[in-house]
Amino acid sequence: MPAYDIAGCLIMPSAYRRCLQGAIAEVHFTLSHWAIATTKHNVYGGQIVFICILVLPPPTSAAGKKRKLPLCLDTDDSRSPKCTRV
Repeated sequence: MPAYDIAGCLIMPSAYRRCLQGAIAEVHFTLSHWAIATTKHNVYGGQIVFICILVLPPPTSAAGKKRKLPLCLDTDDSRSPKCTRV
């Protein structure tokens, strides 16, 4: 499935997650429908044809991902049995 950036350049599959995660994109796809009369069921299937990025994802900060957060936020001295101070 090809994906294109804002300039219309092809994005390599190894860069899909980095480029597409959080972006606003236009997705072109085909939708197929099969009606199975004997069981009265409908089956739908889809296939992505291509993706075009319309708006880039917001920049991410590596510093924010490396912070260690406590498992529990202590707002008072009363301790919960499920929560220990970190």
